[in-house]
Amino acid sequence: MISIFSTNKSTDLDPALERRLSMKSYFSFPDENARHELWKRLLPANVTCASDIDLRELAERYKFTGGIIKNTIFLAVNESLNSSKDKKPILTRSMLINAAELQSQSMSTDSHICRTYSPKLEIADLPIRKEQKKDLYGIARVYEKMKKNRLGFNLLVCASDIAAGNEVVQGLAGEFGLKIKEFNYFEVIMDGKDNQIVDPYSQRKITPLEYAFSKSTGDNALTVFLDFGGFFKSSMEDEKSEHMLMKHQILLREMKRNENAFCMVTLPMKSHSIPFEFNFAFELEYPPEDMQLVHWKQYLTGGKVGDDELRRIIRQSPMHISEINFIGQHIAIQSIIRSNLDNHLLMNVEEAISRYRKKRQVPLLFGARD
Repeated sequence: MISIFSTNKSTDLDPALERRLSMKSYFSFPDENARHELWKRLLPANVTCASDIDLRELAERYKFTGGIIKNTIFLAVNESLNSSKDKKPILTRSMLINAAELQSQSMSTDSHICRTYSPKLEIADLPIRKEQKKDLYGIARVYEKMKKNRLGFNLLVCASDIAAGNEVVQGLAGEFGLKIKEFNYFEVIMDGKDNQIVDPYSQRKITPLEYAFSKSTGDNALTVFLDFGGFFKSSMEDEKSEHMLMKHQILLREMKRNENAFCMVTLPMKSHSIPFEFNFAFELEYPPEDMQLVHWKQYLTGGKVGDDELRRIIRQSPMHISEINFIGQHIAIQSIIRSNLDNHLLMNVEEAISRYRKKRQVPLLFGARD
């Protein structure tokens, strides 16, 4: 008599049971080709499919096991039956994608450590220099080639303002056609059982760092680490902390094995300290002076500050557009609270910039999401 057991919690087997098993066979997570085959075989033969359905696209976009693919098709077929009065309803691409999105959301266990969203920007929308846009388009072309060869792509984005660097990531993800899985890097490298999450595939508790690079079920996405406090930069340039260095060595090991798109956004780094594991390092420059001038004028209305004075401020304190927006909103709020602010607007602009710059020089322990 032959008995066959199956489980998705192999690490939780009781030792008494495990030693009685003559053989254990591990089935790896299905790759894109296997997922494509599963989609084809699990679609019922009596279901009419619309011409816009691309099963290869679904296999590439969603990292699902066979059981999840089956559930997705079941949900989509039900939607087709409920939305059509015809005896032979048609299954469409949008129905399958809606069902797949529901499956991804229901399996999500990382909401406390990760934010998943669809970017609203593309490279053309970014408020950066034309030369840097050309570099980003080049990165997008390289990513497409590496994806076809089933190779991972690791990108380092260095920016004096993390929010501005994150906009670059959103533009790239929009160009890639990927969602973004955004992690706060400080939270990723924290220790402790309370910081662990459940891998929806293996059902075992793993660290956020392991989870970020795991072949977990869900959308194919660009994984992003936002290094608000510059911890990655500091450890690469100052190797005094053995504990932090070890954490980063684990990260670099995961990057070597990475088969997807990954991006680290951190503060500007010295070129010699950038790890070789990054395929490309993109240093975000400040936008052109004229672009900064236009954005400052949105907040300094009424002609209280002239162009020459604004250009002097820009040359002394160049900023990314996200920084100008942040300070400009602060000045606008102050002008509402203090009605006489316009009389000293230039002084208040310089004071606000000075206060902001001092705050940016203080290392952050906890980064705040946008």
